[in-house]
Amino acid sequence: MERARAKRRLFVGTYTEGTASEGIYVLAFDEGGRRLHIVNVGTHAPNPSYLVRAQPTG
Repeated sequence: MERARAKRRLFVGTYTEGTASEGIYVLAFDEGGRRLHIVNVGTHAPNPSYLVRAQPTG
């Protein structure tokens, strides 16, 4: 039986001022196939050049 391929999510922040960039991109990396593809694009935030993961509260 073939083992399921592990997929990791990557969140990438980009500069947006004066560019066509959308800001924050969500990517999926397929470790087995060594492929990267865009899952979601959006959040028209101004220049989200770095991102921080927040822990859920409660």
